[in-house]
Amino acid sequence: DAHRLSQFVTTENQNDLGLLYNSLPAWEKGALIAKEAVESAGIGGAVGKVSVASIVGKNKQPYQPNQGAVGNMGEFFRQSGFGSQMKNNARKTNQIYDGQSVYQVKGDVGEYISKGDKYYLDGMHKNHIEVFDSKHKIKAVLNLDGSLNRSKTDKAIEEGRRLPK
Repeated sequence: DAHRLSQFVTTENQNDLGLLYNSLPAWEKGALIAKEAVESAGIGGAVGKVSVASIVGKNKQPYQPNQGAVGNMGEFFRQSGFGSQMKNNARKTNQIYDGQSVYQVKGDVGEYISKGDKYYLDGMHKNHIEVFDSKHKIKAVLNLDGSLNRSKTDKAIEEGRRLPK
């Protein structure tokens, strides 16, 4: 119905958005896909009595869990940019954590990674790496493009997350 469609378009919280999207019948999901295509083409219109023009800048994509995830480190290392940069500056250790191989950095990479740091691909989401300093304390959580994931970094620091020796 128009209310649920309008609610979807204006929802800000990703978890609520995912739940709402999954509860929509197929025809409403199709309407959202069509709406997105129309907006991308720059064509105006209204969906559920809500003008597309009134929600420009709020283009909502259906929640996609683990968006940008990779299957394994090999796949990450094959990505251009940050992934290949990390491959060229790391050595695989014998350590396994969270079911994932741990790598040690051979040289500084960007703003958040220094020689001697260790990192691994998050085993649950596989869409970020967790970086630890030489004392095994959490240093940063980075998205796979090398950008800082501030909320996950703050949470890991608050938890006092450590990499076992």
